[in-house]
Amino acid sequence: MRIKKPSFHFSLAKDQEKAVSSSVAVVIIIGILALVNILGSRYFGRLDLTRDQAFTLSKASKDLVANLDDNLTAKVYFTPDLPAPYNDYQKFLQDKLAEYKVYGKGKFNYEFIDPTSADGQQQIQAYGIQPIQFNEMQSDQYLVKNGYMGVAFVYGDMTPEVIPAISSTATLEYDISSTIKKLTRPQKVTVAFLQDETTFTGLSEEFQAAYSALRQLYDVTAVTADTIPADLSVLIVAGMKNSLSDYALYQIDQSLMRGTKVMFLVDSLTVNLNGFTTTPITNSITTMLTSYGVTVTPGLVADPKAQRISVSSRQGNYTVSNVVDYPLIPLITSFGSGNVITANLQQLSLPFVSSLKVADNTQAGQTASVLAQSSDKSWNMTTTTSINPLQPYTPGSPKGPFTLAIALQGPFSSYFANTAIPAPPVSADGSLTPAPDPSAQINSIADNRIIVVGSSTFIQDFYLMDQANLNFFVNSVDYLTQNDDLISIRSKGLDPAPLKELGDGLKNFIKWGTIIGLPALVVILAIVRFKLRKRATERTYRETR
Repeated sequence: MRIKKPSFHFSLAKDQEKAVSSSVAVVIIIGILALVNILGSRYFGRLDLTRDQAFTLSKASKDLVANLDDNLTAKVYFTPDLPAPYNDYQKFLQDKLAEYKVYGKGKFNYEFIDPTSADGQQQIQAYGIQPIQFNEMQSDQYLVKNGYMGVAFVYGDMTPEVIPAISSTATLEYDISSTIKKLTRPQKVTVAFLQDETTFTGLSEEFQAAYSALRQLYDVTAVTADTIPADLSVLIVAGMKNSLSDYALYQIDQSLMRGTKVMFLVDSLTVNLNGFTTTPITNSITTMLTSYGVTVTPGLVADPKAQRISVSSRQGNYTVSNVVDYPLIPLITSFGSGNVITANLQQLSLPFVSSLKVADNTQAGQTASVLAQSSDKSWNMTTTTSINPLQPYTPGSPKGPFTLAIALQGPFSSYFANTAIPAPPVSADGSLTPAPDPSAQINSIADNRIIVVGSSTFIQDFYLMDQANLNFFVNSVDYLTQNDDLISIRSKGLDPAPLKELGDGLKNFIKWGTIIGLPALVVILAIVRFKLRKRATERTYRETR
């Protein structure tokens, strides 16, 4: 018997073919990865499912860096290993700056510089970035640590602008974009707060938070009526406790006629929170506002849909803290449509506010936009002898809703049109202020903007701790300066989304549906299940017989 030896065949061609195929596959994969990286460096994509795209750059920010005329560099000085929650800020900031860079068309760059290095320390001192103290828990002990979270923006030969500290990731896009806009703006925009010339001390202490917020984008100053600059961008008339002279009104009026946008925050009462009493204000501004198209109603608006506050009271030897809904701080959730100021606001609180009406003598071509309204259960309190939060508040008449803030745009006629110019007052030192030139008097303007709010209290430091109030105020200034693009950025992801008010019928349906309906549904399903199983058992029994 012959045994056939096994034969082995080795095909070099097939092995080479496999090697070539593998090499081609590797090259293709490397090419795909390279292409993805190239596209990723030029284009940016993100799936953002938040209500207002809170984690995605807005179109305004993209356009801002896409239209840079010169190179802009963000120099970041961030101390590593900061305690929570600040240890996540650096990564968030880096991601945000990377997104700006994608849309910067090669003109926006950023770099992280070690603040502890000799070069970093020198730059930090040059930019005026100060260290921040952080409390850190280590080995059951509280330790104080100094660190830096600042960013300096360098643009061409312009003076650098600085964000001294990243205080919140929620407002980071607005902080960056407003800083870039301020740096790249061709001319400065000044916002001035009007002060009473008899008590002028510069910027008021009670509005420090408002000044700080506005300084991110504007130059902020204080003026008296006779020192209003001719080229002023925005004048804010707020917290005027004394009636202004006709000469002061004339200066405000002529500023409006020259093109200065004006925001009137008008109080009809002075509120004393120590004794919860009020004092009426005889304010001559309200008469001038009526001529412009807005009437201020005396009294305060009370609303059962109100801000909740904590009030302390003495009971014997004890101090008791009470949490109550305070009707004199209405919680606003009704906003006019079509105006960018309140487009992204969900709620707002306006303390001690008076209602407004669009006057009957509005001029042709003038547009009035209602910005904020109280609820339909609100009422106007004309008697405000006591405003104690713990006292009962009985709804009265007239009933709401009431308009609490209005924006007017269009032509305006001078309050002093075709009348003699008021004489200037005598100065404290006895000298006379030069009288205005009658030939320079302006009787009308074809197009301008004003905003009227029935309260100045809401921009005091305590109430601006509410981010919604701050957004409304700065949005209003942006609207007046026609910086509408920044308004959409500021409110992203910040305001709470309160539940919509439900009617009594729907509330009862949900209540009893939960108490009775759900248990009843479980019982019905159990009965149905029992019947089905019983029927299946009977059928099986019949088939087996």
